[in-house]
Amino acid sequence: RLQLRSDLDKMNKEMTAVQECYLEVCREKDDLESTLRKTIEKEQQAQEKIKQELIQQLEKEWQSKLDQTIKALKKKTSDCCSQTDQVTAMDVIAKKEMAIMLEEQTRKIRQDLEQEKETAISGGLKKLEVELELKYCENIAKQVETAVQNARHRWLEEMPDLAEYKAHVRAEQKKWEEQQDITVARRISFAISEAKEKWKNELENMKKSGIPGKELEEKIHSLQRELELKNEEVPVVVRAELAKARSEWNKEKQEEIHKIQEQNEQDYRQFLDDHRNKINEVLAAAKEDFVKQKTELLLQKETELQTCLDQSRREWAAQEARRIQLEIYQYEEDILTVLEFLLKDTQKEHVSDSENKQLLELVSTCSSKWVSAQYFEKLKACIQKAFRDLLSLAIENANSEWEKRNMA
Repeated sequence: RLQLRSDLDKMNKEMTAVQECYLEVCREKDDLESTLRKTIEKEQQAQEKIKQELIQQLEKEWQSKLDQTIKALKKKTSDCCSQTDQVTAMDVIAKKEMAIMLEEQTRKIRQDLEQEKETAISGGLKKLEVELELKYCENIAKQVETAVQNARHRWLEEMPDLAEYKAHVRAEQKKWEEQQDITVARRISFAISEAKEKWKNELENMKKSGIPGKELEEKIHSLQRELELKNEEVPVVVRAELAKARSEWNKEKQEEIHKIQEQNEQDYRQFLDDHRNKINEVLAAAKEDFVKQKTELLLQKETELQTCLDQSRREWAAQEARRIQLEIYQYEEDILTVLEFLLKDTQKEHVSDSENKQLLELVSTCSSKWVSAQYFEKLKACIQKAFRDLLSLAIENANSEWEKRNMA
């Protein structure tokens, strides 16, 4: 019975540990999802910050390039003016017209540079944002899938050691977050450096190729139209693609998470069924063992009781035999004593009071329960009758002998 109770307590403790482990895994899964959401928010904030810094840096670079171009044009105009100080009034008019044309060209170049800068910034940032978002989503999907699979395997393997399992999950989560931060920072840095290098190359190409005014103006109008179209189309397309990709990714991840939850629940139910079967087997074995031990104990106790009864019966029989033998011996002694007393007083015809007292004292001294006053009276009467019969027979024999002698 104690062994059965111990086994039941052990099984109850194991069931409690399993339930606590399952609840702990669910809590760890919720914590992991919360951490992923927080990580996504942090990455979005980091992307916004990087985008703003990139915009500011590009604006500074384009402003510096624009200032350098204006200074170069002013220096070129100043050199032309210094060489034509001695010309005529027609030359002065031509110089004024040239200054106006130079100013107009400078304004157009500035507008062109501003538009190209806006186009480059908008297109580069959107392209960078799309690439980073897609790469980040792909990386998150792979890492979530890997983390969920690893968590499931660890849950199945390390379920009994709850404290060690918690520490292991926290270490893996911290390691995953650190690797994620390093990967995102590396990719963002690479994209920024690539964008910088690209825009530097384009700027150098623009400086090297001197584009005429009309072609530049046509290019400006073309770029403006292209920029307007892209400003209208690209954000919508990008947002739609991002929304679609995010929706598909969320749907896939939800399905995977649902499958994993179902698999975990199925494993947990299987685990409970196995433990329930094990408990039933242990209970059946314990019950069988208990019945067997009970039967053996009953047989042992019956044997011991029968042995005790036999021994008690033998002892009682021996005691009764000794007691009966003692009573027989005492009865014989009492009978002999009484007979001796009665034989002494048999010949007396009258019994005095003193003799009656002696008889009573003799009866009181007898230890046998069969000896009593009535018994003595009957025994005395029988002895007296026997003596009288003997006496009568002896007298008759004596008379007969005497008669025979007289006749002879």
